[in-house]
Amino acid sequence: MKRRDWFVAGSAGLVALVLLVLWLYPRLVPEQPTRLLYLLEREGVSNLWLVNPGEEIRRLTSEAAGVWDYAPLSENAGIVYASMDASEEGALDLILLAMDGRSKLLLDCPAARCASPVPQPGGRLLAYERLALGSNLDQTELWLLDLDSGETVPAPVPQDLAAAGFSAPLGRHPRWSPDGRYLASYRRDANMIVILDFAAEDPGLPITIPANLESMAGWSPDGRQLAYTELTFAQPEPHVHEDESGAVMSHTQPSLYQHVII
Repeated sequence: MKRRDWFVAGSAGLVALVLLVLWLYPRLVPEQPTRLLYLLEREGVSNLWLVNPGEEIRRLTSEAAGVWDYAPLSENAGIVYASMDASEEGALDLILLAMDGRSKLLLDCPAARCASPVPQPGGRLLAYERLALGSNLDQTELWLLDLDSGETVPAPVPQDLAAAGFSAPLGRHPRWSPDGRYLASYRRDANMIVILDFAAEDPGLPITIPANLESMAGWSPDGRQLAYTELTFAQPEPHVHEDESGAVMSHTQPSLYQHVII
């Protein structure tokens, strides 16, 4: 057989193998069922509930003080949620709920409210907000929990912000990029979005984006774009109209626009 015939035969065999794998994969690998996880309030207390297709609605938590917020971990590793500490009024702890229904204390936060947990996709870090009791929202700090070791550390402070006097590890609304490389948060004291790069040698050399509104929509699927909301004040425009008597009235009203930047 000539070399060209060998090449054609080999290519045809490879194509057939690829088609066979594509045909077998959905038949051999079970499809993951679609599930709905949500908070439901009853008698003034919110708890976690789960809906599986074809099954009855199932209650996952029975926290007497309720669940504050939550985040599912990847690969069915469980759910992390924030709940009131029964031994300390006002404090919030982080609880890990396994898929088999067992729960354990993941992070004890004495004299603080630890909430808004956000797991790193494909990684071991959990970003969360920490606010000392008695403090205002402007003092909310961004912290990181290592899910493997249990170690907690404040998020790195950008060097340029630290040099300008913004030395506290402040940050709200943490958002991981889908690949787990970038962590975005909003600093109320500096009116900016800070993006930390955990693939860099020093995450403290971040990207900073001035933003006048504390709101972020999220990352694009490829992790290369971040959507956030910005307020824009347009030039005042005169408005002329007639009142009930027919008199012509004129007044100027400033216009306020809200748009999403990507």
